[in-house]
Amino acid sequence: MAKRKSSIRLKVTLGYIVIIVCVLLSSILILEKVTVLNSKRSDVTNRNLEVHQMINTVEQSIIQIEKKQNSYILTGEKRYINEYEEQRINVLNDLENLKNVVAKQSNEKILALDLEKSVNKWITLIVEPSLKIREEKGEPAATAFLQQKIENNEVPSINRTINRLRQEQNVLLNDETKNLEQTSTQLMWVLFIAILSIMLVGLFVSNYVSKNITQAIQNVKNTIQNIRQKGGNLQERIDITSRDEVRDLTIETNQLLNQLEEKEWLQNNVNYIIYAYQGVNDIHTLADVILSEISKVIHAVHGVFYLREEDDKDILYVKKGAFAENNLNIGRDSFKLGEGLIGQVAKDGHMYKMAVSPESTHVISTSLIDTAPRTLLLMPVYFNRQVIAVLEFATLDTFEEKHIQLLNKVNETLGISIDSVKRTMHIESLLLDSNRLTEELQAQSEELQTQSEELQAQTNELSTMNDSLAIRTKEAEARTRELALANRDIETQAREIAQGAKYKSEFLANMSHELRTPLNSILLLSEMLTDQENSHLSDEEKEFAKVIHSSGQDLLELINDILDLSKIETGKVNIEFSDVNISELPKILKANFAHFAKQKDLTYHIEILGEIPKLFFTDELRLRQILKNFLSNAFKFTEQGKVEVRIQSAALITEEMQKVSDDWLEIAVEDTGIGIPKEKHSIIFESFHQVDGATVRKYGGTGLGLAISKEYAKLLGGFIQVESEEGIGSTFKLYLPNMRQCQENIEAVKGSLAVQPEEKVNIFQGKKILMIDDDRRNIYSMRTLLESKGAIVTSGESGLECLQKLQYNTDYDAVLMDIMMPGMNGYEVIQIIREQMNLDLPIIAITAKAMEIDRDQCMKVGASDYISKPLNMEQLLSILRVWLTKEVKGK
Repeated sequence: MAKRKSSIRLKVTLGYIVIIVCVLLSSILILEKVTVLNSKRSDVTNRNLEVHQMINTVEQSIIQIEKKQNSYILTGEKRYINEYEEQRINVLNDLENLKNVVAKQSNEKILALDLEKSVNKWITLIVEPSLKIREEKGEPAATAFLQQKIENNEVPSINRTINRLRQEQNVLLNDETKNLEQTSTQLMWVLFIAILSIMLVGLFVSNYVSKNITQAIQNVKNTIQNIRQKGGNLQERIDITSRDEVRDLTIETNQLLNQLEEKEWLQNNVNYIIYAYQGVNDIHTLADVILSEISKVIHAVHGVFYLREEDDKDILYVKKGAFAENNLNIGRDSFKLGEGLIGQVAKDGHMYKMAVSPESTHVISTSLIDTAPRTLLLMPVYFNRQVIAVLEFATLDTFEEKHIQLLNKVNETLGISIDSVKRTMHIESLLLDSNRLTEELQAQSEELQTQSEELQAQTNELSTMNDSLAIRTKEAEARTRELALANRDIETQAREIAQGAKYKSEFLANMSHELRTPLNSILLLSEMLTDQENSHLSDEEKEFAKVIHSSGQDLLELINDILDLSKIETGKVNIEFSDVNISELPKILKANFAHFAKQKDLTYHIEILGEIPKLFFTDELRLRQILKNFLSNAFKFTEQGKVEVRIQSAALITEEMQKVSDDWLEIAVEDTGIGIPKEKHSIIFESFHQVDGATVRKYGGTGLGLAISKEYAKLLGGFIQVESEEGIGSTFKLYLPNMRQCQENIEAVKGSLAVQPEEKVNIFQGKKILMIDDDRRNIYSMRTLLESKGAIVTSGESGLECLQKLQYNTDYDAVLMDIMMPGMNGYEVIQIIREQMNLDLPIIAITAKAMEIDRDQCMKVGASDYISKPLNMEQLLSILRVWLTKEVKGK
């Protein structure tokens, strides 16, 4: 034997060297090619799986967004908005990752970009607006919005783009597969050439060596050819027939094939299982599909699916499905978190495998045998770091490592699918409730339709009345034309007296203040004479007292009108808010200004655009005055063309406007008159200003209308905008807020301050009241009134006298303090009582000044309450009754 080795070594030394070199080079080349081939195959498989997984993830995220959108529209719960935001961020991140993965493929990159644009467009134009509409207008408006988008084909074709992306990925996979096949073919040729070279060299060494080497290499060649010819079937293995370097190559190649086969098995089965439960919308069906498909792959003979359910007290995992369940009803119906081994697995969140004895398990029955499982596997399923389900499998043999890897891979997406199915079932339940409510609303709608028909009949009756009113309107127009001629003369006189109007209003305001003091005594005394039951006056004298009181009231109203006039010129106007019927506004404006249009042969049109509130809470008088100023200017400065009024809800509401109200009205008055230069848009809102002197000479006017309108708009909470070009025309826009919310707050405050009904007990009996007033007439009238009620009145005529009386005696139940007194006025006296004497007496300030600032000043220095002259008897008694009652409760 040694001789044979020596002889061979001597004869074929050089040949063996060449053969060894050839074998080594061939081995390296083959290993490199096989490695590259396998690497490419793995890359193609992994990339294909990764792209499909990302596409599925994007698709699932889009489905989740749509579910959150529908959930919020149906329920209005804010948590769906937060969940929607999370899903929106997830889908954008997933799209970005998808673009990065397909960046090297131009077609896929274009489709990924199209998908991203479609998703963004869908979110921006469909999802976001529908959520906003649901928040502002409710579920019907949001549902109608979505239905309109669907009917108008405005929903982006996201599914079409996803399907195209999948198709493109499949095409790319086919191309890569063809390239791998070509590479495999090239590898075969290289291997063939290497084997042929080794055979030729081996012929020179010996027939024996050549035979052994050729046979081993032939086995390798046949195995690789079988793998290629059978479409990549990696179950083929190379037979080992030698004990040299070829043996090592054969072993390594077989191990490599083993690894590739396991990896391909893992990927194919994961894809198969995930595909099997896609599109399932019922949790029981999902449980059966998952158990069935996984059991087939891992050779499990039993399987149970438990789903997490929570109540107020405990966390339970409830059985939802089983695989190969016999009459023994395998598995528990439910278990608590931490209860038993399966409960501990749910608590710890780790997979657990254990061998079991046949005596402690359920019997597996077939038509031929009854046997027991040998190995048990418990697998927790995660979603959002929480065990959402637990799967339990049993097998007759044991679970291999590849089975564990398969379950871990499936677990990556199984939790998402389970949660998705749970939410889908919840949404379907809500949808059924919504359909039921819709049917109820339909029945109510039919009832409203009946009522609408009855209202239509009433409307027909009103139409007949409108016809008669139209005749009267024509007569009023004729009178208006006559008045227009007289108004021109009045306007000329108004311009002449405008300068003296301000001084006159100031004089009237001061005079009204001086008249209130004597009028106070007249009203109180006359009212007392009228109300006294056991009076010594005759009926005729009582009638005289009533006439005096009535005349005093008329004089008071006249004084109040004069004071209102001074308030207007000083910017202090009382605003009276009430519900205004906006739908009637066009009729009023048409009736008031139609004759101007007819007189100047102008087109006069008023329209309401879109839906507006029927009732709008504002000051109707001021609103009409503003619109009257607008229309008066429009007809005045328009010689030909049109004057148009548009009423609609404000289209654009800024944040500042929302602070006032969410409901704004826009009224635009447009004309085709002389227009206003842009540089003079601001001065037209100033008092006594017009565009220029020529305008004044030609058209007349005082220049106060727009200034007053601007101030009225501010008092109503709104503002005015102007758009005008000289020679083209002007558009004045009035924006007003609906002040309903402000009125509700005022009514709530009034309700909290409501005075309780007067008790039958005389609260004034024996009460000590200190009265300070420099006018003896007022002292006499108020003393007479209060003493008639049983009060004990002490009076003084100056602030100093008041302080002296309080210094010697503080036992008073209330103080009536006049403000306007010579020397030390009421403000100073009240402040000394509060700050220096530290007396906590009810002090009621009485003054002839009726401005809001006067009341604030009284309350600021320490007055308990405030009442203006002339005094109303019931008002004075009511205020005293409140504070005397508080004194009684305090004591």
